[in-house]
Amino acid sequence: METAHGGGGRTASGERKLEHLEGMRGIAACAVVLAHFFQVLLPAMFERNPAIVHTAFDRYAPQTPLNGLWNGNFAVCLFFVLSGYVLSVKTFRGGGRKAVAESALRRYFRLALPALASVLLIWCLMAAGLSFYPETRQLTLATMPDPWSVTPTPAEAAGQTLWHTFFRYGMAYNPVLWTMTYEWFGSLSVFAVLLAFGGSRGRGWSFARWLVYAAGLRLTWNTYYLGFWLGMIACEWSRSGAWPWRSNGEVSGSSSPDNEAEAGDGRGAGALRKRRIFGGVAAGACGAIGFYLGSYPYVVPPGPWYGWLPVGPGSPLDPIGCRILGSFLLLLGLLLSPRAQRLLSGGAMRTLGRLSFSIYLVHFAVLCSWSSWLFARLHSAFPYPSAVTLAILLSIPPIAALAVAFERLIDRPLVQGLKRLRLGRGRAALRRQPGRTRSHSG
Repeated sequence: METAHGGGGRTASGERKLEHLEGMRGIAACAVVLAHFFQVLLPAMFERNPAIVHTAFDRYAPQTPLNGLWNGNFAVCLFFVLSGYVLSVKTFRGGGRKAVAESALRRYFRLALPALASVLLIWCLMAAGLSFYPETRQLTLATMPDPWSVTPTPAEAAGQTLWHTFFRYGMAYNPVLWTMTYEWFGSLSVFAVLLAFGGSRGRGWSFARWLVYAAGLRLTWNTYYLGFWLGMIACEWSRSGAWPWRSNGEVSGSSSPDNEAEAGDGRGAGALRKRRIFGGVAAGACGAIGFYLGSYPYVVPPGPWYGWLPVGPGSPLDPIGCRILGSFLLLLGLLLSPRAQRLLSGGAMRTLGRLSFSIYLVHFAVLCSWSSWLFARLHSAFPYPSAVTLAILLSIPPIAALAVAFERLIDRPLVQGLKRLRLGRGRAALRRQPGRTRSHSG
């Protein structure tokens, strides 16, 4: 598992311990989907304009921490922090620079080919005249521009995706692709640090890495790239046992012989119990504060729940920085909580995590076609809140079915194929893998 925009699983080297991050990523992908449905059907959730308010819910909820459940920007910030973490974890667990170079070699293809497939799917819908967003937009008063207003040729769609989406912050035809330039360059920054300094525990190398971290934080403050640097820092902390109330094994979500031996006598068991209590309190505090900061509203002004925070012009943080910091703290809370890790490592959560990249890429194809068409019909037959609820619920099956098909036909074969792309002696080489593993490498 190597990207927050991708699936994941386990390998023989022990990456199964990261399955809880799969669950976190899956939940974040669902938050993005809900955010876009609200952006189309309840636009007042994202901008303060009495003229577009439809219910009491979208009048009051956007200014409360509840909006963290559908704050798509918070979810995207969490994706970036997770990417910084999981791209670093192999190196900090003893992997060499060759593995980092191979991941860098695969990364563009890992992101770009599924993105291209999603755009070609959308092109098929556009060419077939299945865009119903303009009709729904007239009913909901949504301010989101129509992403399908102009039907390109397949070559134009491919060019926009493979170049502008990854090098020019473009997002033609599939609005979620705006994240890909950040994901691409953010990943390259992680690879550069890992290639230059590795994961050595030596004092000199560690000191050099922390100097680079400090410079990276300073240069990327209040930008989306900050998430990648904070993800690397979280990975370094988790492997070093930097939390005094947690042992190394507990931080990584596993047991260790030292823990078991320590628990074998009364005093050791008491000390271990105290550390776990303090760790639970710290995990809860990080998680709660992280969710609160990450749920910083879209609407301006943000309201009484958030008005006291030092966020905005002339303040240390802007809304992006606030959500990035919240994502970082939320990840720390998960790393400190074995209970939360077990909860997010269940079978359903792993499945959701495996499908998260596909859900992220294909849901707009459903939203601008089936969901928009359906809402326009429901709007005249049901009260507005009921029409919104039914449109969302009846959109879940096609999104799920399309995501499963996309994962099986596009994402999974791509991942398996990229595993064969290895660095030979001075050049890239395709090699057979000795056994089948299930990991989304970049």
